[in-house]
Amino acid sequence: MILHLWWNTSWAWKITESNTEKEAVGREQYVPCGGFVLKGSIMVSIILASSSPRRRDLIGQMGWELVLCKGNFSEIHTPEEGRGRMSLLPEAGQKELSRFSGPDFVTVFNAYGKGLDAAEKHAGESPVLSADTVVSAEGKILGKPADEGEAFAMLSFLSGRVHEVKTGIALFYHGQVRLDCCTTRVYFRNLDKEEILAYIGTGEPMDKAGAYGIQGRGAVLADHIEGDYNNVVGLPLTRVYEILREWKAL
Repeated sequence: MILHLWWNTSWAWKITESNTEKEAVGREQYVPCGGFVLKGSIMVSIILASSSPRRRDLIGQMGWELVLCKGNFSEIHTPEEGRGRMSLLPEAGQKELSRFSGPDFVTVFNAYGKGLDAAEKHAGESPVLSADTVVSAEGKILGKPADEGEAFAMLSFLSGRVHEVKTGIALFYHGQVRLDCCTTRVYFRNLDKEEILAYIGTGEPMDKAGAYGIQGRGAVLADHIEGDYNNVVGLPLTRVYEILREWKAL
């Protein structure tokens, strides 16, 4: 069974189910990917190699047709892990990745790895986009917490500190590969133990880098930011748009 999701003119989610391999929705063609599809009002098609609902929503607000196609990729957590796996990647990817270091390298490496399978399956079709987000502070790289204890440790560490949210993106289209990393500085308030525990109790931190979501209840943890808000949510939408426009994919 294939699940179809698309935006209607009032920007509300519409959901239908189909047992067919291919289905037309209005004037738009369904592109099978073994996953589900979001339909937009503007005829721009993006293949998103990510299961993140936040990235999905950001692309959806542009009205772009979206095919979700998540692959199986084992993420790295340190630059050393990535350097050890570089030889396994295509030469073009190695060349692009050599421009990055530290946390930027980690998040771009993961973004590139996530998109490779989808790019091979859909070569020459629509642009393939993948992304990865990490939090960096005082030399530490924070991904998603493994459990509530780790979420508490991350939020306690970020309390009263300035940290950087880095989102690596990888775009593939007609044999071209573009990797980039965008950084936003986030200034956290001083958080007490009770509010950290209350926030963890909502369950929101558990699938987010740094154990918080600025687009949700975690908005009140930050005093202010410097840079792209969407980048903190999980996708530097403007940068993605600029690259697609440069490639004349829009």
